Amino acid sequence: MRLFLASQDFGRHVDRLVELVGKNNKALVVFNARDYETPEARAEVVTRKEELFKKASFEFNELDLREYFGEPAKLRKFINKFKPGVVSLIGGNSFLLRRALYQSGLDEILKADIYDNKYVYAGHSAGAIVAEPNLACYETGDEYVVPLSYNKGIVWGGLGFVQERTVPHCDSSNPRALSRQKTFRELDLPYITLSDSDVYVVDGLKKEVLR
Repeated sequence: MRLFLASQDFGRHVDRLVELVGKNNKALVVFNARDYETPEARAEVVTRKEELFKKASFEFNELDLREYFGEPAKLRKFINKFKPGVVSLIGGNSFLLRRALYQSGLDEILKADIYDNKYVYAGHSAGAIVAEPNLACYETGDEYVVPLSYNKGIVWGGLGFVQERTVPHCDSSNPRALSRQKTFRELDLPYITLSDSDVYVVDGLKKEVLR
């Protein structure tokens, strides 16, 4: 299993992601955590991230999960044919991203493929949060943001790739970050704080937080 979990983009450690991915530089990038935005605002995010991926020598390809809602077999066929080196989940609304993973079936595909080491799972902010056991303690009202084509039901279960909770954006006076740390301490839940420069990397049995 290879994971690259960040607070923002690649942090200061894009070289580590490149190393983790290896020769297959084909990236599938999921932006569905941003589906609450206007099409214009969402497109601007896609453009910015495309530039980042290409600068890091990745072949950028957007994967819009809305095109596969209710058709997990079609998505499975596409991923098998595409053969990505990395699947990257961009930040935004964690609950919306989790709905998209569920409605498209990408959650189950990732669970199978990541444990088989077929490609790297990369995620920042919301993309890191959904890799955890569940989304409890992340409620801020975002869980009730439901754009068209999305189911209203909240998907609480995470992908379970890591047991530690992540607290992104800890290098700013972010009230959400401070509140989450307090909650995790009170519940005695293991957590990792990540500034926007930091990444949490899992490479087989090796785990490391790069500051």
